[in-house]
Amino acid sequence: MFNVVGYMSFAQIALSLFAIEVLEHYVIDGRFMFDPLWASFAVIGGTQYLVLRSLKRYTEILDVQGR
Repeated sequence: MFNVVGYMSFAQIALSLFAIEVLEHYVIDGRFMFDPLWASFAVIGGTQYLVLRSLKRYTEILDVQGR
């Protein structure tokens, strides 16, 4: 399973790439534009972060014996 750093890093990378893409469109086109591919990538990354964080915090599913 993912460790804490793994799922946080994935979410940060996904949201950062989405933000860069949106800012790129704003600088070039002068308006905010959301590309469906990058928006879905950001939503998946954010959802994964929330689900794994909740599982780690409120359950013992992600706990590894001996650590």
